[in-house]
Amino acid sequence: MRFEHHALQVQPLASEVEVELDPVISEQALLNVLDNAIKYTPAHSGIEIRMETADDYFRLHVRDHGPGI
Repeated sequence: MRFEHHALQVQPLASEVEVELDPVISEQALLNVLDNAIKYTPAHSGIEIRMETADDYFRLHVRDHGPGI
């Protein structure tokens, strides 16, 4: 996966958390979302990854600046 034409910004969590998930499925899902962001976002625009937690969840946001669906 190449980000040479996009600015990738990652905003990690301020502290470490332990998240229970399937590593294979989670990796594939994230790669699919990032691949779509690269394909459908104009060159030289940003792709942002942000993480957040609350009492009982972990959320990963991926935002691009493409045309949307």
